[in-house]
Amino acid sequence: MIYVTKRGEDWKSPTGTLLTEAAKALEDTVPALIRVLQDVDPTVRANATDALVRIGTPEAIQSVLTVLKQALQNEDSAVRANAAKLLEKIGTPEALKVLKANTADQP
Repeated sequence: MIYVTKRGEDWKSPTGTLLTEAAKALEDTVPALIRVLQDVDPTVRANATDALVRIGTPEAIQSVLTVLKQALQNEDSAVRANAAKLLEKIGTPEALKVLKANTADQP
């Protein structure tokens, strides 16, 4: 594995592990996307949610579960369908539990 250096220093995680350039980018990106989940624009929130699901780290996935749970209650059927699709894509026991609990009473 090749480690990227910046100004002669290795990037390290909070635990001291050396990080690749991509991992460093995720360290910066995931918290920023999590903050964007609170944006007033639903399109911005949807794009952030999709990006976090694609990133797929435990932190990213955990952050979107609440947003997707709320989206399952949305008036717009397209929003509900997209939330359900993303929860299925995540596929963790917790995500599937959210999906099942919030779609049991849906037609």
